[in-house]
Amino acid sequence: MKNIKLIVLFVLSNSLILAAQDFTLTSPGKVNRINVYISQQIEYEVLHREVLVLERSPLSITINGNELGISPRARKPQKRSVNQTISPIVKVKRALIQDHFTELEIPFRGGYSVVFRAYDDGVAYRMKTSLKNDVVVDNELIVYNFPHDHQATFPIADGYYTHSERPSTTHKISELQFDVFSCLPVLIAREDGCKLVITEADLYDYPGFYLRG
Repeated sequence: MKNIKLIVLFVLSNSLILAAQDFTLTSPGKVNRINVYISQQIEYEVLHREVLVLERSPLSITINGNELGISPRARKPQKRSVNQTISPIVKVKRALIQDHFTELEIPFRGGYSVVFRAYDDGVAYRMKTSLKNDVVVDNELIVYNFPHDHQATFPIADGYYTHSERPSTTHKISELQFDVFSCLPVLIAREDGCKLVITEADLYDYPGFYLRG
C-alpha cells in the first residue's frame, strides 16, 4: 500500500528529467491489486489473486485541446478505505449494497487527478478535474491490454444512439475489427475460468463510452 519508488535523473544542463513513480493499491481482502505507473504517461495494470489479468494500459483525457495524462507531474497522493452500506432508491437485486473498497487519488499539475478504487470483486478508476467554467471533452483514451487473446462477448452497436440492448457476438479479441464497436457491458472470458466485465457506473453528465476491437 505504501510502496513508492522515485527515480530522478539529471542531464548535463542540470535540467530535471520527468520523475517516474509507482503506486500500489490493494483491495480490502487482498483479492485485487492495481499497480499504477507514472512516467511519460499514466498507466495501470490489474492483478486478481496475484495473476495478471490486465497488462499496463494507458489512460488520458483531452479537454479544450489539452491532453491530460501526457507528461504528468504527480503531487502527493491520498489513500482512504471505505466500508459502508448503501440503500439504493430502486432496489433491483439487493435491498442493501455493501460498499467496501480502498481508494488512491493521485493529483497532477494542471488541475486534474485520477482516482483508483480496488474492491474485492472489481476495480475502477475515474478522472477528475478542477477546471473552471465550461469545458469541452474532445477525446478520452481508454485502453485495455489483455495478456492473452481471450474470448470477448461483444454487443455490436450500429450507431452512437442506442438502447444498449444489442445482440452480442463472441469472438477472440484479435478477431474484432477496428471499425466494429460496441456498447457496454463487454464480457472477457479467461481460459482459467475467471471472467472480466467492462462497464461504467456512477455517471453524472458525461455520455457513455464505446469500445472498438
